[in-house]
Amino acid sequence: MLEDTHAIPGAPLVSFELSTFAGLTDEDGDGDADDLAAGASATAENDLLTFTYHSTGTATNTATVSGRDETSGETVTDTDTVTVTILNQPPVFHDCPADIVVDNDPGLPSAVVSWMPPTATDASGVPPTVVSTHNPGDTFPVGLTAVTYTAADADGGTATCLFNVIVRNTEPPIVQITVPGEDDIYFVGQEVLAQWTATSIIDLESVQSTIASGEPLDTSRGGSFRFRVTATDVTGLSTTVEVPWSLLYLLRPTADTGEWSEEWLCIDHCLPVEERVMIGSVPLGGIYAAGEPIQIFFALCGTDGKEVRDCIASLSVTRVNDPESNVRFDDLLDYLVRFHLFRFDPEQGGYFFELQTWGYPVGYYDLWITVDAVLQQRIRIQIVEAPPPGG
Repeated sequence: MLEDTHAIPGAPLVSFELSTFAGLTDEDGDGDADDLAAGASATAENDLLTFTYHSTGTATNTATVSGRDETSGETVTDTDTVTVTILNQPPVFHDCPADIVVDNDPGLPSAVVSWMPPTATDASGVPPTVVSTHNPGDTFPVGLTAVTYTAADADGGTATCLFNVIVRNTEPPIVQITVPGEDDIYFVGQEVLAQWTATSIIDLESVQSTIASGEPLDTSRGGSFRFRVTATDVTGLSTTVEVPWSLLYLLRPTADTGEWSEEWLCIDHCLPVEERVMIGSVPLGGIYAAGEPIQIFFALCGTDGKEVRDCIASLSVTRVNDPESNVRFDDLLDYLVRFHLFRFDPEQGGYFFELQTWGYPVGYYDLWITVDAVLQQRIRIQIVEAPPPGG
């Protein structure tokens, strides 16, 4: 019996020829090699056999052939059985796409992605059935998604086309800080609750902040501070927002000053008009003769009303180039005139400094009062010619 294996396309009613007879049995028992392979009628000299099959797998075919017996010289008829195993050739994909890398669609955690679908053929000539996990024009989320095409023929042969769609996130998280606002000024001891949000079109990996939203800021001491929030998404994109804010001590006049009035210097950028806090004793828009000393005095207290004595105050004196437009001098040496530091004066019962104006040219000047490195107030003054002696 002849056993043979062939990997040929699987399709019904396809014929092929066997051209070898090695392994045929001597079925008539005469000891001579006069037996022909099964198939179709043929003479002994014919070494071809046609075998018809209908599907893949193992099949047998028994055929009778005739020939001349070399011993007796007579015509003999012999039979033999051929077993053939048919192996199916699977389909083949053509033009399988390479990995596709795209950016996310604006404002979305995904992208619509298209490609040219691959084609598949089968050696049998019958088009295979093709299915896929995704189709061109589908929406893909940020990250990596595997796309698989599978082709199958009628005899169970399959082929696979595999590629990845990678959607990159290009939009970092959004951080919004409401409290403290940029350059906000609060008072020592004031209750201030932080308010901020961190959002992203995809999941956030981490959020780091100076203080959690809804928690109180530390208002125990005056000074300048910075509030920071950093948000990082799962793809590594990060956003940091930082705002400066300040804490001031409340300002109040001394006990013997009497009623507060508009003659006192007010911090109108800290509080609403109806809640102004006054310091003294420099009247707004003061006019001074050259050489006349300018006394600056104020007291500090916390929101609990207790006096604060351990702060550092400073006074910067700057020249005003044009009092109507507030245009400053270009040269810093012309602009900045003096800088002084002073502290609580126990004899005066407050923060006291006497500015000597000898040598100051006539003109307009700004006095900048600062407490604990936080700008509090600008005072605009004018220096005029001193009257002649005895005048």
